[in-house]
Amino acid sequence: MRRIDLARNIISGMILTLLLIGMLTSASDLPFEASCYQLVFIGPVYIRTDGSIDPSGAPIRLVRIDIDISTGVSTYIYELTGSISSNTSGIVIEKDNVVVDGVGYTVQGGSGNGIDLSGRSNVAIKDINVKGFDTGILLSSSSDSIISGNNITNNVYFGISLSSSSDNTLSGNSITSSIIDIVLDSSDSNTIAGNIVANSEYGICFSYSSNSNTVFGNSITNNSEGTHLDSFSGNNAISRNSISTNNRFGIYLANVNNNVFSENNITNNSVGINLWNCFGGRFYHNNIISTSVYIYNSTNAWDDGYPTCGNYWSYYTGVDLKSGPNQDQPGSDEIGDTPYAIDSINQDNYPLMEPWTPNGSSFLNETTYIRADGSIDPPTAPISTVDNVTYTLTDNIARNLPNGSSAIVIQRDNIIIDGAGYTLQGTIVPDSKSKGIELTERSNVTIKNMKITAFWDGIWLYSSSNNSVSGNNITANNGEGILLNCQMIKETG
Repeated sequence: MRRIDLARNIISGMILTLLLIGMLTSASDLPFEASCYQLVFIGPVYIRTDGSIDPSGAPIRLVRIDIDISTGVSTYIYELTGSISSNTSGIVIEKDNVVVDGVGYTVQGGSGNGIDLSGRSNVAIKDINVKGFDTGILLSSSSDSIISGNNITNNVYFGISLSSSSDNTLSGNSITSSIIDIVLDSSDSNTIAGNIVANSEYGICFSYSSNSNTVFGNSITNNSEGTHLDSFSGNNAISRNSISTNNRFGIYLANVNNNVFSENNITNNSVGINLWNCFGGRFYHNNIISTSVYIYNSTNAWDDGYPTCGNYWSYYTGVDLKSGPNQDQPGSDEIGDTPYAIDSINQDNYPLMEPWTPNGSSFLNETTYIRADGSIDPPTAPISTVDNVTYTLTDNIARNLPNGSSAIVIQRDNIIIDGAGYTLQGTIVPDSKSKGIELTERSNVTIKNMKITAFWDGIWLYSSSNNSVSGNNITANNGEGILLNCQMIKETG
């Protein structure tokens, strides 16, 4: 108390001095504390249902109000103008359709929730340092919100907690040093993509029937347990994650069914995969390296049939002399001729001889162009056309792009880009300004049937007209899913 009273006396003296020299027009009893030559506001701070900020002197400002002409929905855009410290909650958001940009400032606490979204929809939280709370960011009964580009560390229990919340996206965050970095409790259809999850008891935890969630492209390292699913959580898709050096389990599943693990690197964990009373799951295209698998009372599929095949096992000692569904045809096919037995019930029928990498879709830093003359540049890109009108993806495309670059640039009018269900994937880097598909001064272009994820903007159109974007799954992009700039576009589906 003496430290706080002294700090308040210092601030009172500062305010009085500013009044005397005419630099401050009015003074109120604002709860500030002096720290390292800057003023830290003592919270909590509320964004009320009418859009007002309470208390009015808090270091948050309303930047603008964006109005969607087609729906009439107004989105309030706020920025932090300073850091906030609180012994209870830091920021409590009571309004839907809100963006809070931390601009790199810190919200620090001693208990409670750093940022509280309870009963909210369409809220975006980005670029905030959140630390020292019981829970860093809470979403309770909330939906259609985006938590991106935040640094969430040293919170006591949870970094990000979702309770009875659906259709939210957590992307590009660094979440470290909590008991559980990300926890989902009775929460469905959320996307967790491109996060760093490290140095905690549990990295990502699903409990109490959390279903149909997507966990994609995360780094899950140096936890006791990397990925933990229990209590009847099912139909979740966990893919392209790096799950490594977790000192108890890389993946722990108990009493869950019908989950799919694909294209993950599961390396150097004490136990790579542990299953307890689990059925109907599928594991394929994973690299399971220098790590063991334990199974109790569980039956799951460990491959996706031929020729999709199974997993790479660093302990597999078989040979590849044959090919075909029964591995009895002449010639090798990069698949082991004998199954890899995990236990007496579970086996990988088509173990890979080399670590799995996406065919034609490794993380290159090149851009693919559809040129004005109809050619595809480079010609090795997994896109085909027979008439220079319809261009069809033939495989997933993954790109690790320099800032401001695009994965696919369209330079030709009057064409159709058919994703055929394949994925165009970037690597989420805050403020990278990368784009999945770019159209500049284009017309009559159709983009359809594609999953576009982990870019800054999914589809970027500038001064383009009469284009159609339909039937796509555009998710977990840090900026905008579809950004329209000075143009006309028809969106469907």
